[in-house]
Amino acid sequence: METFQVFDIHWPPASGPVFWVSVCLVLAGVIGEIGLRYLHVPRVAGYVATGLVAGSFGVGLVDDQLPAAAQVVLDLALAVLLFEAGSRISLRWLRSNPWLLGYCLLESLLTFVAVLSVLLWLGAPGYVSVSLAAITMATSPAVLMRVASEYGAAGQVTERMIVMSGVNTCLAVLLSRFVGGWLMHEAGGDPWSALALPFYQLAGSLVVAALLAGAVIVLARRVDLRNDHAKVLVIGLVLLALSFASIVQASTLLVPLLAGILLKNLGKRAGSWPGPSGTAGVLLVLMLFVTTGAAWSPELIAAGGGLALALIVARQLAKMIAAIALARPSGLSLRQGTALGLTGLPLSAPALVMYANLRAFAPAYADQIAPVLVSAVAFVELAGPIVVRAALHWVREGDVR
Repeated sequence: METFQVFDIHWPPASGPVFWVSVCLVLAGVIGEIGLRYLHVPRVAGYVATGLVAGSFGVGLVDDQLPAAAQVVLDLALAVLLFEAGSRISLRWLRSNPWLLGYCLLESLLTFVAVLSVLLWLGAPGYVSVSLAAITMATSPAVLMRVASEYGAAGQVTERMIVMSGVNTCLAVLLSRFVGGWLMHEAGGDPWSALALPFYQLAGSLVVAALLAGAVIVLARRVDLRNDHAKVLVIGLVLLALSFASIVQASTLLVPLLAGILLKNLGKRAGSWPGPSGTAGVLLVLMLFVTTGAAWSPELIAAGGGLALALIVARQLAKMIAAIALARPSGLSLRQGTALGLTGLPLSAPALVMYANLRAFAPAYADQIAPVLVSAVAFVELAGPIVVRAALHWVREGDVR
């Protein structure tokens, strides 16, 4: 006689990654609201804090432990924030104020040189130093956009920090692509392919970005992009562009950022995209920052924490020096220039994406970069939003209560 097993319950019950993602999202929402109301810190800081605590308990929410659908949501969240940041970068402003463009280029160059010099001086291998110097040029546009949006910030420092983060992110992606080609060659790859790959990816990113911007411009002629339904359509177009970028091996960081810039400067009716709002927008942002906050582990901190602290100090000093040196020539007061330098601190999801791209080219080399980079991100990810909010408070831009 056949027997049928109706229940197969194990004790204690097994909990998968979906359970822990759900718990972290609920806690992050609560902690973010408490931090805003009672500690007067951005909600983003609460989201990151939740991720950092999850990482300390070994609750990894990245890579192979994350469901594929959740990974798509995270990629989309970062892309949407980059698209929003790009749509606020005016090329006409850069042409009319060459000192502003000079500042963006100088702070990127000084950051690269400072980080590279300090790491080499401390005995880090050359490929590790170059890779980290290239990646950490970037300031996270996602953090800046969320803090500015949450406090309704507007003014010279706010607009310049977004331009600065857009420019240095583009430069960091391009330079890290060349570093990836060099590492691929060192690992035994064809030198011509290693050299051609970054140019191909740049060209592919420009093409996909132009297609995305063109689609949004056409949409803007028929509907108001501030409408919630239109925002959903734009998010869908961004996701479609990301999928196409992955197929043609373009940069998933450059595509949305360049598309936003093209939208701002070519789409007369579209202008700046107001970004996602409502429940969907909050969920995208919350998942992004909780997950990036949980990317660290105690083992990685133990392996790379010392070099990471040196990297952070060198990086921030370089950004401060550039901002203060070119404050008055570019039309800022010394106080505003100092505040602008402080807003260069955030280092978050884009850095981890650039590391993942390097790992695809040369995993053996990239794995030696991970402890320092992940430690640096963990050290500044919580402080970044708080420092940006304090800097904007100092120059009285936005709701500073």
